[in-house]
Amino acid sequence: MRDEKRLMNSSEYPAPLREDVLTQESEAIGTSCYADAGDSLSRILGRDEYVAFVLYILTLVKYCLDQEKRATLLNLKERSPYFVVFITRRCHVLKEIVFEALLSATLQEQLNAGWFDISSIGLTRNELTVENIKNQLFPLCRKHFITDFNFLSMDRAFAQYFYKTHELPDFIIADEILLHGRAMNKLLLSMEEQLMSAYSSLTKAASRDDDVDDITEENRFAIRTCFREHVRLDIYAQKQNRLLLFSRYAREGTLLGNKRNELQWRKLSLHFAQVVSVATVNNVGFSLSFVVKGSKKPDINKIHLEIPENEGLLKTQYQIIQTNMQGIPLTNHIVLFTLGNELKAIWSFRVKEILTNDNYKASCQMAVPYLMTGTVQTAYVWKVFLQIRGKAFEDLKRRAIYSEDCKSLKILLNLGLGVDAKLPENWDAERFHAEQIGRLTNVLLNYILLKKYLDSETIAQLGNHIEYELLQSTYSSFEFDDESKEYRLRDVKGAFRLLWSLDFGNPAEYLNNLLLDSMGLDMRGFSLRCPTEEELNADSSLENDVLDVLYRLGVEAEGHAYERISSGYSFSEHSLANWGTTHSIMGVLDCYRKREIEEIPIFSYLAELIHAMDLGIIGMTPKDIYEEETEKKSTPNIYTMVKAGEQALFIKPIRYRNFIPVLSEIEKKHYPDRIAIMQETHYFSLYCIDFVAAYDQETYKKLGRTGRIAAEYLSRQLTDFLRELYDSGQTVSSWMIPLSPLKNNECIAPKVSDSQLQAAYLYQFHRMYGY
Repeated sequence: MRDEKRLMNSSEYPAPLREDVLTQESEAIGTSCYADAGDSLSRILGRDEYVAFVLYILTLVKYCLDQEKRATLLNLKERSPYFVVFITRRCHVLKEIVFEALLSATLQEQLNAGWFDISSIGLTRNELTVENIKNQLFPLCRKHFITDFNFLSMDRAFAQYFYKTHELPDFIIADEILLHGRAMNKLLLSMEEQLMSAYSSLTKAASRDDDVDDITEENRFAIRTCFREHVRLDIYAQKQNRLLLFSRYAREGTLLGNKRNELQWRKLSLHFAQVVSVATVNNVGFSLSFVVKGSKKPDINKIHLEIPENEGLLKTQYQIIQTNMQGIPLTNHIVLFTLGNELKAIWSFRVKEILTNDNYKASCQMAVPYLMTGTVQTAYVWKVFLQIRGKAFEDLKRRAIYSEDCKSLKILLNLGLGVDAKLPENWDAERFHAEQIGRLTNVLLNYILLKKYLDSETIAQLGNHIEYELLQSTYSSFEFDDESKEYRLRDVKGAFRLLWSLDFGNPAEYLNNLLLDSMGLDMRGFSLRCPTEEELNADSSLENDVLDVLYRLGVEAEGHAYERISSGYSFSEHSLANWGTTHSIMGVLDCYRKREIEEIPIFSYLAELIHAMDLGIIGMTPKDIYEEETEKKSTPNIYTMVKAGEQALFIKPIRYRNFIPVLSEIEKKHYPDRIAIMQETHYFSLYCIDFVAAYDQETYKKLGRTGRIAAEYLSRQLTDFLRELYDSGQTVSSWMIPLSPLKNNECIAPKVSDSQLQAAYLYQFHRMYGY
């Protein structure tokens, strides 16, 4: 039998690098050890894309500078408020990574070397020194850069501003890739509706008559028109094909975007995902996070949590699991809260380490706590929020704290309604947003659980490493400042610092009020056993079981978009602003019970799901169940929603990347005849199985079978992959890009490269036909 080296280099089995986009290897993909944020960005994106994206973020910084200069030159007594809204998760995370890169030695050296044409966007080198960035640019940006979460939560304040001035602030909405436009539609439509609702409430309050007519059509038109005129969508890369974006926002002058074809945006999306995966920026936009750099204390990896056996009537189960999804290690502290056989909630504290090129010692650690629940009545969430709020106010009063930070904390816990605002005892769906309450309550419970489960020394040390700037961009409030006589964002960083010092008592009372009557998951069929080392290896069968379900969620959402793009029917605006079927964390877990797995280790599956969230494959957020219902029930509920991002679409293309050139040739021969494509794929699987066994051991081992049975199983995998692509409006040819998994971005290259295997499989396909 020919040896592997001879196979890959002989003229009989040629493996030349293709000259198309498939094997245009980015010089960025080489190692997971980076000197700093500038180094990781430049090496992963490649020089041209890196320079372009940094300049994109800098143009948004320049926008803020220009607004300030304009107000100063015109000597304006009242400056018009303005905001740059970053879409969570990824655009917000990428902005933070660029901010970190701007201070890095790598990027500063590149500025000196002339990499960036900063004069083209009106900036000078002196404006981009580390000192000026820290002291001038960042403080200015933090006053105007917010997340989409915060944008929606300030609807009432924006409506008040419109009520007084008949104007709205200027908004630039920034996103790194606009794929279909559904998430953007959702954001814009939600703000339009919330502004109208808030304006209606203000009108009723001013008339002091609850029976006053609702907002008039004239006012609706005025608000929608004003909002549209004050919004600009600034997109880094926009899909070239047809969008689902509302026409009123897709017009020239409102939508700015650099159009990319199918291959270009997919390659860019993959590289952005790789950038996020090696960064220490929390991609849960509304959540608490900690970053410890260098040798500072505490060493988060050595943190020990003291978990009691019970929290009131709830029983706890605790394990520490280390996962290696895509070759990136992540330590998960996972606590299950159960009542009888029912899983009520999951609390996680995930820890990620980033290495440096210099000494391969941990240079940076990030930790993120997060609480996930089943379906909880919104009234209970509100009750727990008021409970925590009352406890905080009691502690402030007891300790006689009356500082500006205390004022900010009261405004935060009064939901931006003022220092002395009174909140109703019962949930009021017309005045407050369930998802806003769900997010803030989640953060507060994370504070409480950490302070219960950690020792006092670690708590004191961790308080110095909270990422307050990220909390500022999500929880700041829009208000009128009496001193400056201007509208501004209130600084809430001090409020969160103060919150860390307060005493909230035992979490049991909050958790029991929140969870006892919630709808969870029947634990029968799940095991609490510890996972084996093999199960937690990168690319293990367990990891792939998890990813298979997430891929299905991704193609389901993609199919939902494809149906609307390709259909000749018209759809409502609400239909164009949703992602299709929504899924709860408990529902996703239940999917694994339906698979053919004898024993389902729940801790392992949860750890992999949390790791997928950390990598940006999925997002999790408290969700109002009303939103997806055509008829609202009498009892509103909140649950932890799992949403597959565009990165979920990469799961199977990466897994079957070495077969894509062959499948693409088959597709070119027969498309759109699916039956012919499937048949030829089946014949190829039968023909090449001996080659797979001899020279692609990684793929063969995953089949878990031998001989003809292995060939049939490979055929089923590839044809299922093709079917999912076509059902969601995708093609194989749209995946002809370098699909190196993140785990290969390490210092040791594989024995056989992807390009060699791809060329060898192509040779096998050609040999099947005698050419």
